[in-house]
Amino acid sequence: TNGVVAVEMDKPMDTTPKMNGDSSSVRSKPNAPTAGIVSAGIAEVPMNALNVLAVEGLLTIVKSIARRVKASSKDRTLDRTLTSTSGDSLDEDFVAEQLTEEEFQEKKKQKAALSKLAEIFNNNPTNEEWIHRGKDLGIPLETPENVADFLFQAPGVDKGKLGEYLGKGPAEVHPFEDKVRRAFLSHFDFSKHRNFAKAIRVFLHKFRMPGEAQCIDRFMEAFAQEYFKQQ
Repeated sequence: TNGVVAVEMDKPMDTTPKMNGDSSSVRSKPNAPTAGIVSAGIAEVPMNALNVLAVEGLLTIVKSIARRVKASSKDRTLDRTLTSTSGDSLDEDFVAEQLTEEEFQEKKKQKAALSKLAEIFNNNPTNEEWIHRGKDLGIPLETPENVADFLFQAPGVDKGKLGEYLGKGPAEVHPFEDKVRRAFLSHFDFSKHRNFAKAIRVFLHKFRMPGEAQCIDRFMEAFAQEYFKQQ
């Protein structure tokens, strides 16, 4: 009762030697198995409040793990979708199968130049030094479209720095950055995302939105115009 398991113990083994002509022989009385009695006793014990809380805690943990696994699976699927729609580079092994050796080496060289320029951009995006260095690295950045191409495709661009640069304004003070922002938006294919929430997630996946209200307003205005244009 109250969680106490009563176990019936068998009588002790009879190890008294029996004198049947052989004094060395020892006979023992066979014991009945006690495992079944113990199991039956445990099964009959009712769960108290502490047992119930422990089981509920375990179930909560299992449900939490299941939700995280499901969410992680959805995030990986979304990342693959965002990667394919945002213009990120394909896997190098796949690209290598489609290109000749010379073309592949040239592509690797171009990628290294983009990474180098991205590093310069990350150090100080407001300084135009990275635009001038682009010419030395073989990456023309004379037009807003060229700059938008670089910022959209270059590997290693810091999302926070990218949002800082693209959010510069107003257009009257920073006309070049305003054109870059709109050209950057044109790289997204929102026609594949009729759902507005999905489209905005694809958009925000590429950079980190600044916290200033005016910057947010400029981004959302450019996004709304491009999204409406593609629908």
